[in-house]
Amino acid sequence: MTQTKKTMAQNVDSYVKSKRGLGCKFKGTETILKNFARFADYNYPGKPLTIQLAVEWVATAPHLKPSTKLARYSAVRGLAQYLKLDDPKTELIPKNIYTVWFRRMTPYIYTDREIALLMNTDPKIPQGEFDTLTRKTILGLLISTGMRIQETLDLKKNDVDLKK
Repeated sequence: MTQTKKTMAQNVDSYVKSKRGLGCKFKGTETILKNFARFADYNYPGKPLTIQLAVEWVATAPHLKPSTKLARYSAVRGLAQYLKLDDPKTELIPKNIYTVWFRRMTPYIYTDREIALLMNTDPKIPQGEFDTLTRKTILGLLISTGMRIQETLDLKKNDVDLKK
């Protein structure tokens, strides 16, 4: 029985469907991978995913920020791991090719005056989302602890020991 070779676009669709089946939202990564698939199918139709192909695709957009290049590279790296299961010609892409490009932004330290101003500002949040006290508590946690917004929003009552 002969098996027809899938296009890269079909491979990406299969990968995205697989990841979503595992509970991943995968929206931004899907967009990145569809862009990659168009490049691969246009320039290298029927060819397997290789390190050279990944590097060449990332290099097609030299104007992108290093963090965006890293996101593109990481997305293709995950795709390669998935495709390797069925296609031995797929090359596993090393993790460290673009890591030197990525540098975290220097955190901004708010002054006491800026914190007071932020705490007393009533942001235009739709009614019913959060009450004023909740917004100020979240903002206070973000400012004073350096927590990320999702960490703050994921907090539960049992995560806080009010006695200590």
